[in-house]
Amino acid sequence: ALRARALVALGTIVYPMGGAKRCETLSEQALAIYRTLGDRHGQAIALNALAASYHSQQWYDDARRAFGQALPIWRAVGLEEAAVRTLANLASVALDAGDVDGAIALYRETRAQCDRAGDAAGAAWALNGEARVEHLRNAPAAARPLYEEALARFERIQDGWGAGDSLLALGLIAGEGGQQPAARERLSRALAVFQKVGDTRGTL
Repeated sequence: ALRARALVALGTIVYPMGGAKRCETLSEQALAIYRTLGDRHGQAIALNALAASYHSQQWYDDARRAFGQALPIWRAVGLEEAAVRTLANLASVALDAGDVDGAIALYRETRAQCDRAGDAAGAAWALNGEARVEHLRNAPAAARPLYEEALARFERIQDGWGAGDSLLALGLIAGEGGQQPAARERLSRALAVFQKVGDTRGTL
């Protein structure tokens, strides 16, 4: 088990440095060890790491499969917070794979579970994700109220990163619709929020 944990830890170190393939190999080795030991918690950790490496390499079917295998394990071991994060990851993979309807359904499921668990931040980000999908498929009328609700939730929990993200999107939607005063107001607010939280978008 110690070797498996070390393999996963090493994978998480090399992954941000562009080592997705190396992370994949290490995660597969760790998963094999955890399966031999019958360690379900370890299996879920390794599967999530493996799925992330697949996702970054644009192997979307493999990423969905690995995240999908991790999801029931997280629930079986009673770690619902990890299960919700995995659902959100599945939504992101679905979106990148072009499965718009699947992404929306997964973001909605994520939000519902976050609301039940009292996870205000998770629910707000899931709303923001659903809004982004609608925006990307050129449905601003559907995206706008979702972004507005996400913004209200972010502001209630004082999440500047989320509020800035929603404000930026709302500004872009207003600009695309020819509503220049509203666009300037939202974008100015987004810029101020980004500068406050240290988001690099505040330097543009």
